[in-house]
Parts: sequence; structure tokens; C-alpha cells
Amino acid sequence: MAGFAFDNPPPPGPFDEDPHLQRILNAKEGPGPWPNAVLHRLHPPVPVTVRVVWERDDVEHLDTIATDWGGLHVLVTITDRRRRFGFLWLHCDDVGRR
Repeated sequence: MAGFAFDNPPPPGPFDEDPHLQRILNAKEGPGPWPNAVLHRLHPPVPVTVRVVWERDDVEHLDTIATDWGGLHVLVTITDRRRRFGFLWLHCDDVGRR
């Protein structure tokens, strides 16, 4: 089974339509395949700057923290109204230490 496609939400229903939601075009599904993926916890979390490519708002650089990594993918936290979930897998090329 492939990873989870968190950036491909189901079609909106009558109670969760939100015109602010956008896909993140450079989001990854993580280090899969699940459940055999090898994940490494970053303790303490590492301050990073990430490059996010929004579906409509183009490229944005955000300061956040990385909490896990696996292979070439890094799990970062992201709190933004344009996103439904509070975390995001990115390729390591889109993540840099602060």
C-alpha cells in the first residue's frame, strides 16, 4: 500500500466546504511504503525553513519545525488556514535548517 495522500482531500461535503483550502503541490506521501517505512524522530524538533508550493498562491517560505524524517522526506508542522492538517511531508530539498 502506498502512503497516505493527505493533500488529496475528498470532495467537499455540505459541512466542510472551505474556499480557503489549497493543495500543496510539492507535498510528498512520506517515506512509505507503509507499514515498512523506517521513521526517525527528531528529539528535540529541529527549527527549519520550508519551501511550500501552494495550488493557487504560488511559492512561500515558512519558518516551522521538523519532527520526523525517513529516507529523503521530512515531516514538518504547518498551521495555515489553507491546509486541513497540521503536518506535511516534504522532500529534503524543500527543507533547510534555521
